[in-house]
Amino acid sequence: AYLSTGKRRLSMIGRLLLLAMTGVVHASGADSCATDRSCAGARSCPCLSDLTTFGIEAGDPFPATIGGERYVYPSGYGTGCETHDDGLEPYCGDSVEPHPNWCTKPWCYVDISNCDKRTSQGVYNSDLHYSYATCGSTNTFDCWREGTCDRPLTDLITQVNSYLLSNVNELEKAESMLTATGGSDCVDSTTYLTSCDCSCCSQQQGWDNQRITFDYTTTTPFGDRPDQPPPKLDTCLSSAVATSFSHVALLEVDDTTRVGYQYYGSSLGTYQQWPGTQWCPETYDPRFRDWYAGGIAGPKDLVLVLDTSMSMASGGRMEMAIDAGVKVIDTLTSVDYATVIAFSTDARPLGGRSTLLKATKYNKERMQIFIRGLRASGGTNFIGAFAAVWAALGSQGSGCNAVVLFMSDGEPTTAPSLVQIEAQAAARGAHVLTYGLGLGSRADREPRGGGRVLRDIACAANGIYYPVAEDDNLGDVMASYYLLLAPLTEPGQMRLTFYEDVFTEKELLAACLAAFRKDGDDIRGAVPSPIGVVCMDVQMLVETSVLEQQEEYPILRDYISRQSTACHNQTASDSALQTLRDDYSAASVCPAPAPLPAATTPPVEAGLLRRTGTADEGGCPAGEGDDDAAFPVGAAAGAAAAAVLLLIVAVAGYCCLCKRKKRPAASTPAQPARDACSTRGSASSASSYPQASYSTSSVVSAPVVQVPATHVAVRPPIVVQAVPLAVPATPMGLPMAEEGPPAADAAAP
Repeated sequence: AYLSTGKRRLSMIGRLLLLAMTGVVHASGADSCATDRSCAGARSCPCLSDLTTFGIEAGDPFPATIGGERYVYPSGYGTGCETHDDGLEPYCGDSVEPHPNWCTKPWCYVDISNCDKRTSQGVYNSDLHYSYATCGSTNTFDCWREGTCDRPLTDLITQVNSYLLSNVNELEKAESMLTATGGSDCVDSTTYLTSCDCSCCSQQQGWDNQRITFDYTTTTPFGDRPDQPPPKLDTCLSSAVATSFSHVALLEVDDTTRVGYQYYGSSLGTYQQWPGTQWCPETYDPRFRDWYAGGIAGPKDLVLVLDTSMSMASGGRMEMAIDAGVKVIDTLTSVDYATVIAFSTDARPLGGRSTLLKATKYNKERMQIFIRGLRASGGTNFIGAFAAVWAALGSQGSGCNAVVLFMSDGEPTTAPSLVQIEAQAAARGAHVLTYGLGLGSRADREPRGGGRVLRDIACAANGIYYPVAEDDNLGDVMASYYLLLAPLTEPGQMRLTFYEDVFTEKELLAACLAAFRKDGDDIRGAVPSPIGVVCMDVQMLVETSVLEQQEEYPILRDYISRQSTACHNQTASDSALQTLRDDYSAASVCPAPAPLPAATTPPVEAGLLRRTGTADEGGCPAGEGDDDAAFPVGAAAGAAAAAVLLLIVAVAGYCCLCKRKKRPAASTPAQPARDACSTRGSASSASSYPQASYSTSSVVSAPVVQVPATHVAVRPPIVVQAVPLAVPATPMGLPMAEEGPPAADAAAP
């Protein structure tokens, strides 16, 4: 049975067989561990040698359910100090790389009434408790405290990454299995512990006024009634998360006064955390937190553009826009760059300057104060708004993916041409997401009114148009922008960021990794769909004070800074973007490009001219100038001369036609709609909004933008002309100081 399941190491099998042949092993196995501390555990916390009282008879296999999947572990699992998990699925088997550190650490089940060591509740049987400490297993980095090892500090990040990878691998595997079976094998919903009624939580030293428990991972479902069960999928996956959290915590947390968390946010809004906590929020949604958005999208440059025209004063639209803007700013991490632009008749950027700002705590507060001070008045000048957008994206930022969130509620009074939008977005590697508030709903098949303008802008700039009804949650829609950035970022990238714990006000370093559904290549055209984001504070392994005492600590800080700001951009295909658009609404899908007109041939008298070859990019047949014309044999001299003359005239006329086709469009004045050779056709000509009028005497050339190598430019940059932005002397909202952030922000990486 051992060999067929592959659940035990061969050395263990050999030892058991040897002991059995010498008559040493008894039915209970107690005598074999009585004199061997490595097997029996510490005298003050002995290992259990028999699990009969817990429903598992001697010699029976040990049942385990993880993430809705059932496993059968060998008999004797958990009895005596052994590396019981080594070689076992789903975390420590051959199919998983890398293995988390706890896979090779000895442990055993213990009687908590007869144990003075750190224990945790069993993850497969809630009546059992287990301990690593009684078997001599210690924190991975104890040697740093004792000064007895030469391990580089970067090993700390490597160890955290391995823990996160094991979590993500199991989540992706379990989600795929549960989706395939419809969750028919899922464990009962009572297996999770809610944070809304954590009866085992209590105040602990070092954790201020929090009521917590080190024995459990608590689950906080999202919704109006957080005391209700989470969605079935999240209930099933909760056991996979709790299993890994429990092993890591019990092995690594040898000092319960050391503040550090493990947490997971699902794409359905469920939140899980170790240590478990008494917490019953009414509005908390992990999907709109900075660690969640950062874990999926990585570093980014973001420009938030909000319409404040007079029409926004009706129907509570201005309040919706303000709430949505504040929510978007909450998703920014300390490695992001962002700014806010309000517009009506004129564009009003934050602080009066179209400049990206590092998303420190101080600057995020500036942005949110600016947003809360917005009021509705004036017209709807898209030209001014986009001029401010391009200026902001031309300033220094993260150099990673750039995204524009452009919200409006109606027809613009002036709007730039789609050719300009496409060129400027491509030059800056930007994706423009547009939001039509009150301009339709997700159920629409086609955009309505001003929604068509916003859709065409999004399509021209490799973005997505979102029609949002007035009874929808605009904030949720806009704050989900990171779903577009998911296919633009390489998966499997751990994100590091410093943050301040809201309860203890201690600085913690969080490492986060996103899990994605594995059906993307076959079902969704290689569009990654997130399952959730798993995070772990580095302080789970070692306190900050110990790190700061190491000579290599400055090197570690530099490593963290470089890793957290690294761009891992990749290009999303047109089909992937169309998939994301269709996921939201049929009205968001970009129309197919208009077909190019078929090449025409000048009329030539039948039988007198035969041309061969293929057409070049201008539509002209290949082989011009070749002697490939066939003439009738035996024709009269006069007829032959006439034919030659006709051939010369036809070729000359045809070449003139080719030259006209190849004439560059840039030599003609800017037009509201594209010509027939545009890759996006002339759909924009149907738009009813007024276009910018440009003349050589009233325009200035836009600066040529140097695109960083990390930017994803879908098309080559095009130099266009644009109306210069006139920034008002006094911006709307509270006055903002022009000096840099306070000293508290200077320490942020």
